[in-house]
Amino acid sequence: MGIDHGRSSWGCYVMPGIPEVEEAVATWRAVHVGIGARQLYSKKTATSAFQLIPAAERLRETWKPDEQPFLLLLGWLMSKEKHMSKYAKIYLEQGFDVLSVRITPMQMLWPVKGTQVVAERILDQLHALPPGRPICIHGFSVGGYLFGECLVRLYRSMEKYQGLMQRFVGQVWDSVVDFENIPQGFPKAISTNPVLRKSIEGYIKYHLRVFYNVATVHYKASSEAFVNRPLPCPALFLTSEADPVGEIKKIIGIVENMNQEGIKALVKVWKKSTHCNHFKTYPEDYLSLLGDHLDQIGLLPFPEKFAAHLVQGKKQRIQL
Repeated sequence: MGIDHGRSSWGCYVMPGIPEVEEAVATWRAVHVGIGARQLYSKKTATSAFQLIPAAERLRETWKPDEQPFLLLLGWLMSKEKHMSKYAKIYLEQGFDVLSVRITPMQMLWPVKGTQVVAERILDQLHALPPGRPICIHGFSVGGYLFGECLVRLYRSMEKYQGLMQRFVGQVWDSVVDFENIPQGFPKAISTNPVLRKSIEGYIKYHLRVFYNVATVHYKASSEAFVNRPLPCPALFLTSEADPVGEIKKIIGIVENMNQEGIKALVKVWKKSTHCNHFKTYPEDYLSLLGDHLDQIGLLPFPEKFAAHLVQGKKQRIQL
């Protein structure tokens, strides 16, 4: 008898008798059962992850039309609009327009048809802005990977995106994750179930190994761009000793390299805050650092609004 190349219920062909393949399929089955396919296979297209939030007219009038700042807000995996809105509000109150972008797990797993499509659209949208408008970035976790994909495309198509690089004036990276930490970070974003997390981690390791040419190679290219060819504008990195996903030594290394290259960069390492929870755990510190960052790049026209956030942050800390 010949080998029966059976077809699984997920539409992929499997080869019985090969333990590694059978284990991966079994793991993926567990992932689907535990999470539900809807959470992984979103029907929304890459464009549906985009949300453009304009500042109130009275705040926009603070700036000249061609000098109004613009924020690119890059969410963490499985983040929701309600999560990002509290960060967007801080910038909106300073007269920024905000573009909030979030990627889905499947867009990350299959970057050519997923994250890279999102990255190109980001660049096109930023490049379409009036040339005098300064651009800031505030990214979380895999948002660093997404922006690394943007950098890869930006460096490959400098003529197409002429002048865009020089318009970035500030960057904030909260709980940024390198590709080496994807197997640990991806499961934590998907589920809180320890058993399921272990199964997902096993599949992700398999995915990175077997789909090297269609996935892993792109993660590495993104990391290379983010680490070794960063934006030449002031940067603030926020991380914690209690974050099992972030790699503090690597982040500190990035900051040191940026400073050596003449790019002003600062890193804040907290003790207890978990992944993407620094603002919730240390609201006063977080807002103070962010306010100083915006002030240093000349984009804090309403410091009193930041002061109000600091008061609220103090109340939040007391309640914790």
